[in-house]
Amino acid sequence: MIDYFALLGQPRRPWLDLTKLEEKYREHARTTHPDQSACSADEFAELNKAYRTLRDPKSRLEHLLALEGKSPANGATDVPDDLVDLFMKIAPAVRSSDQNAIGELLGQVGRALDDALHALQALNLEWSADEPCPHTAKKLYRRLSFLTRWKELLAERHMFI
Repeated sequence: MIDYFALLGQPRRPWLDLTKLEEKYREHARTTHPDQSACSADEFAELNKAYRTLRDPKSRLEHLLALEGKSPANGATDVPDDLVDLFMKIAPAVRSSDQNAIGELLGQVGRALDDALHALQALNLEWSADEPCPHTAKKLYRRLSFLTRWKELLAERHMFI
């Protein structure tokens, strides 16, 4: 497995400065683009994949856990306990045509997603190469997985009503 953090010169942490990440990506892209160097199209494609992975908080966390030898999913498919009430509102709302209800739920999911991103930043402060926090990271990964999926579902439904 390729370490995308190392490929893009980033610290192996849950939270990254996206401006610095983009700067490193652009720097590497200039030197590895097949039209500008002897690098192959496959190497450039891998660089793009690394950037997409590290730019997205959920994908970054998944990659980080995989590098640590920890399976992010760990077989858990249950909705986190504190999100069950929200899920129970989402399920019937996506089957309805109530744009206001869907918009309200979209806002609630957005706020929960913001909270999860703040938790990811907090996890970054606790994370170290010597003592990573895989249990907390796995729980946060599950949370981000559900919330990002719900946000996409609600946004799509909201657009087509």
